[in-house]
Amino acid sequence: IRKGDRWDVTFRAEASVVGELVAKGSVAVDGVSLTVAGVASDSFRVALIPTTLAETTLANLAVADRVNIETDVIGKYVRRYLQQLLAPDGDSPAGLSLESLRDAGFC
Repeated sequence: IRKGDRWDVTFRAEASVVGELVAKGSVAVDGVSLTVAGVASDSFRVALIPTTLAETTLANLAVADRVNIETDVIGKYVRRYLQQLLAPDGDSPAGLSLESLRDAGFC
């Protein structure tokens, strides 16, 4: 969606990827570091400014093109840490949910 001189672009992604994103955090799309403008259950949104469109290959993307998505390393560390807290036996990471976080005393 075009908004003035920038584009708001939404990317669909697996829940495991989206789960590591937060608004105003970082994400790389095809190697281009971007700021996350919004997060939904199965997608995230970024704003592409004219300089980003001019200096990267992102302007060449079309709807339904596949891209490489890399989440911020801090989100990965937080997820791993919480999984270890929720699965103290170490056998297998527990699935994160609001209920399991409440049970562990986080909410």
